[in-house]
Amino acid sequence: MAEKYEIQRTSLQSAAVSDKVLAESESKTTRLIVRSEIVKNPNNPDARVKISLIHQRKTLKGSWEDAPAEPLSALKAGEQVKLALHSEPTLELFHHLNNLFTIATKGKIGFGKTNLIVGREEEVIQTDAGRAKVIKLLLDKGYSDDIWSELIQTNPDLATRLSYARIQSERRAELQTFKTNLRLRQDESWWQQRILKLPRRRSYQSVVRVEDIDSSGEKICCV
Repeated sequence: MAEKYEIQRTSLQSAAVSDKVLAESESKTTRLIVRSEIVKNPNNPDARVKISLIHQRKTLKGSWEDAPAEPLSALKAGEQVKLALHSEPTLELFHHLNNLFTIATKGKIGFGKTNLIVGREEEVIQTDAGRAKVIKLLLDKGYSDDIWSELIQTNPDLATRLSYARIQSERRAELQTFKTNLRLRQDESWWQQRILKLPRRRSYQSVVRVEDIDSSGEKICCV
């Protein structure tokens, strides 16, 4: 399942990741979260993730606050601290750790705040509300031919309509150019050169574009 993460750069070597809820009590007054950080570890480049498991409780105002925790050094002889996770929170933690290491190895984290979507490519395309941004990112990475080929295979009628729409758009633009230059009374040599430069009918694949819908900098990590 595709997951969205908000990441805040805290230094050149680290970035804080938005908290992830692992479990919540039936009363909805306490919960267990994992607080994560992406780091650069010069001694072990593969060790890029730090986490803390934190109990939180809901205040009277409805906000969440970290529950106070005693340091292990304060334990007396014979005392212990135990944190038990049921199977579902354990699986959730496993998926979360996978996503964190994907972000750490494949994600491009800029300065300030960055939004990343982590998931398999088919999940990202189908479930992300910002679908236009996903398509634009794929086009920017040079996948326009792949997108067009897939569109021809899966929805040929739509591909045909897009091709015709592009051809009509080019024809209208060319007609407007002719009208303008008729008014300007261009000489014969100009018209001859213009006719030679007229584009031949071509497929839509080299001219497909997606408008820049959003500039939030949202990015994708695919696993």
